[in-house]
Amino acid sequence: MATQKLASVSVSVVLISGYYVWKLDDDGEFICMFDKLIPRTSHDAWSVRDQFLALKPGEVSAALDFLNRTGAFADGGTGKVFSCPADPGELWQFQSLVGLYLQNDPREWAKVSRGYPKKLLHRMQYRGLPQFYMDWSGEVPTAVISAGFTLPALLATIQIDKWRQARHRKCAKPDCWRVFEIEGGRKNKIYCDVRCAQHQAMRGYRKRIALKKIAQENLEST
Repeated sequence: MATQKLASVSVSVVLISGYYVWKLDDDGEFICMFDKLIPRTSHDAWSVRDQFLALKPGEVSAALDFLNRTGAFADGGTGKVFSCPADPGELWQFQSLVGLYLQNDPREWAKVSRGYPKKLLHRMQYRGLPQFYMDWSGEVPTAVISAGFTLPALLATIQIDKWRQARHRKCAKPDCWRVFEIEGGRKNKIYCDVRCAQHQAMRGYRKRIALKKIAQENLEST
């Protein structure tokens, strides 16, 4: 297969949402319904990915807000829409897989994703080519990848991030679930934001004070 090396080309991934509305049924499962009155909207796929990774696992109302902003999650094949996971728990598994793929070499994806349901892993192996065109209007040509479903858009951003050798890491704060990009020379950055860093610093400070107090009490009792 012939290959060509490209230089000085920007890449953009766009998610086109619309036509679908999400609700919860009486059993607490997601329902995705077609609604032609929902307008078509363009979203930057990297921004969508950040929003997806920022969802707190278990917060169904926040997940519904996200789904209603971004539209259909994945193509179910044969013209059907894959109603994301009907079980909200599967949405968090997709979130976890996106984080794992970002943090690991593509050659390790099969290994690190062992234990996840096969139907989810099949979706993560999506190889269909979204719409593609070149935008020549700027000083630098831009390759625009356009997807009508959220999951293919997310996977496209992961593939491009691997192509540009971006590195990602899970936040070191124990109860934080976020995965963030290690930008520039900040290879020692271990927290996703200042809030998590300050929280952990305060936690460490309080722990040291408590240990110091215990040591002092033991010393006084001897």
